[in-house]
Formats: sequence, C-alpha cells, structure tokens
Amino acid sequence: MRPMATGKAMATGRASATDQAMRIVRGLQWRVARRSRLLVVRCTCPDADLVCPDGFRLVRVRGNPSAQDRALVDAAMRAVGESVDLVAPRFAHGDDFFGWQAGNEIASFGWVMYRDRRFGPIRVAEAPGRAFTFNFHTLNAYRGRGLYQDLLHAIRVSIGRDGMKEIVGDVDIRNGTSSRAIQRAGFAPLTHVSYLTLLDRWELPLGRPLLDPDRL
Repeated sequence: MRPMATGKAMATGRASATDQAMRIVRGLQWRVARRSRLLVVRCTCPDADLVCPDGFRLVRVRGNPSAQDRALVDAAMRAVGESVDLVAPRFAHGDDFFGWQAGNEIASFGWVMYRDRRFGPIRVAEAPGRAFTFNFHTLNAYRGRGLYQDLLHAIRVSIGRDGMKEIVGDVDIRNGTSSRAIQRAGFAPLTHVSYLTLLDRWELPLGRPLLDPDRL
C-alpha cells in the first residue's frame, strides 16, 4: 500500500507546480510582448594617441576584405554565436569591424556604421561626422580586463582621424556592467528610448519614432 503524502509534502508539491506554471506564463509573455529600454550615449572623437592594451593589436576590417581578414571576422562572429550571414551585408553597407586581436583570435570586437542606424524601430537622425556603434562582444576568457572600454576609446581615435566628429551608441539599461564601461570610455548619457517587440516580429516605438541627438 502506498503511503499517504504528508501535509508538508503536498504543500511543497503545490508550490513547485505553481512555480513551474508561473515560469511558463512568463515565458509566453516574453514571446508575445517584450519591452526594450535603451540608454543612448554620445561622445566626441578626440585627437589623441591610439593605445593598445599589452598583448593585443587593433584590427579594423572594412570595404572588400581579403580572404584572411574575412575569415578572421567570421571566426569572431561564430565564437560569440552571431551569424556569419550578417558580415557581407554589413561590409556592403559600409560598416567597419574593429577588434582586439590576441594571437590568432579576436578577444573583443564591435561594429561601426555611418548611416541607417535604428534602435529597434526608432530611427536615429544622421549628421555629417556622426557614426554609430553596435554589436559588441568580448570572449568570456578575456572579460574583466577593460577591453570593451579600451576598444571604444580606440574606435573614437581611429574614426576621428578619418574626420568623424562624434559617436552615438546604446546599451540596455539593465546591463550595468556595459553601462559603466561605456561611460568610462568617455560616452555621456543622452536619453532613453523604449520599444515593444510583439511575437518576436513587430517592433513598436514607445515615444518618438525619430531620435535626433542634436535636439536633446
């Protein structure tokens, strides 16, 4: 004969079932409607020396890269779970890849674009001398060394030499580590933007559909 469950065991079972049900509900809510809140930041491009961290060299790939450079960029994207199918369209769009190279791998990288920047459905106004940063990653083995903020500073110096005047970027407001790093790299908070993603397909702006940094 099977022993009867005690009151404590029954209560524990009910709590466990409730927790599981709540996780399912939250998962469904996340798929149906997801709100994103971004901190928009801006900085100028300084006239300064380019400094690389010890053991790293700055890599910049753009335009029509060689097979070797393209393989390096593809490997960097693959290493962090990004699709390599994004690479060719970005180069065709005029975007630049920047990264810290250690040996044969890219330890930390990010992209810069010069037009058509959007934060979700919110378009950012373009201006002469304005660039936009996006899609930054640092491999787990290299985290905690300040490579992200060093790379941001290196990008500021590099594109400043090309005549760019300022950079506009963004970071998820829930990502405190990245927010602190980007501000240590010389970026100042500009504003917040929010948008809603429905069914992982449609994006709706919550507020202004056009962000003009010159009017903030």
